[in-house]
Amino acid sequence: MEIAYVFIPLALTLIIEPLFFLAIGYRGKRFFIICLLINFITNASLTLLNGLSYLTVLEYHWESTLILEIVIIAIEGLVYYLNDRKLIGFVWSLAANALSFSIGLLIYYLIYGRIYL
Repeated sequence: MEIAYVFIPLALTLIIEPLFFLAIGYRGKRFFIICLLINFITNASLTLLNGLSYLTVLEYHWESTLILEIVIIAIEGLVYYLNDRKLIGFVWSLAANALSFSIGLLIYYLIYGRIYL
């Protein structure tokens, strides 16, 4: 696995998702520390599990990515809900993850000329 497969998605996630929350009005040092921490943990886990999936069942790699992304959206949504006790955290988690995932796919396509799932 190339090092870019690990660091590009992590860097994009740690930049895009906090900026998304800033753009929709979230403020406060505590929230952004939580946002960075949970995104670091979930993105690193996704990358590791995707790497294992890619090595073992290549033909099902995109399905494992989809399942892991759904799990990550639920985990991050729960963390955001527990932070501010608003169910909208799940919606924002979905939106932030969709945004960072889409931008990641676009950048990956621009660099490598193909979509990697």
